[in-house]
Amino acid sequence: MIGVLLAGVVFMNVAVLRLNIQLDQRGRDRARLRADNAQLASELSSAQAAARIQALARKELGVQPALAQETTYIRLKP
Repeated sequence: MIGVLLAGVVFMNVAVLRLNIQLDQRGRDRARLRADNAQLASELSSAQAAARIQALARKELGVQPALAQETTYIRLKP
């Protein structure tokens, strides 16, 4: 009888340990996903800001992107 109770206690302790390991992994996953979301939100904000600035430049200033044939490159010697 005592052996069965001890085996049950050991089984429960192993089950709790496994759950704690899974919980720790989920916590790390959640932290990583939050960091990824923050990075993506920053990238999205930057992309939206650039598009908004370009739209305002076109609308209010009449600025247009330069064509390839209108672009000149110069070489600088060291």
